[in-house]
Amino acid sequence: MAESKELKVAIEIAKKAGEFLHSKHGQRLPFTHKETSPKLSKDTRKGFQTKADIEAEKIILHNLKKEFPNNGFLSEESKPTGLNKEFIWVMDPLEGTIAYIHGLENYGVALALVFQKEVVLGVVYCPALSYLFWAEKNSGAFLNGRRIRVSVTDRIEDSLISIEHKIFRLAEDYPKVTVDLVKKIRRLRVGESCGQELSYVAAGKSDALIKARQPIYDYAAGKIILEEAGGIFTDFRGNKVKVNIDLEVGVDFIASNGKIHQELLKYF
Repeated sequence: MAESKELKVAIEIAKKAGEFLHSKHGQRLPFTHKETSPKLSKDTRKGFQTKADIEAEKIILHNLKKEFPNNGFLSEESKPTGLNKEFIWVMDPLEGTIAYIHGLENYGVALALVFQKEVVLGVVYCPALSYLFWAEKNSGAFLNGRRIRVSVTDRIEDSLISIEHKIFRLAEDYPKVTVDLVKKIRRLRVGESCGQELSYVAAGKSDALIKARQPIYDYAAGKIILEEAGGIFTDFRGNKVKVNIDLEVGVDFIASNGKIHQELLKYF
């Protein structure tokens, strides 16, 4: 359960931002495009942004800065500050923006705390589904107050795997994944929110997640939730992923229950 002040505050703030998002959710919403780094998406697709992204970020930053004024802050929607600090809050105020603007439920708030380049705390709140995931370093992972663990699935043929749409847009780079792996697994899921999908693997709802070129605000919170639930998070070569607070740097990763991880690596 929640113990540290940081975790208690993070949960409270994620709920505040999430309930705000939920109050605006339910039908297609207007949006604007924003430029994304070519390092994150070489097919030059533009990002999406709504007024809700901005307002949710304001809620999070206002409350975090009030509680932890001497920390650093890194968000998807605004210029980062204090990146030389030991403690840096990393946030995505609205994960799953496309799902959100379409009135779908696969969106949420992701909030993480990084200490000396290591994620030590993560919260993912999915208000439309009433899912609150959290984890703190060496303290386990939880969903709505109950301890969670990754699945025990040990065969690719029995697995449900989430593979993001970007992998299919760049299919020429990942032919074994988009053809061979997809044919072998039990079910393919194409999720929206990175934090939510990582948390699903942590809770044993799915068995693995594959994503490409993800910035830190997308994966930080879900990464620690997954690892505290017993999962494994590596790059496509099986190497440990080092946290990078540079917003221009994207991470390719496989996140799994650990039991099918080595076999998944064979498809890259």
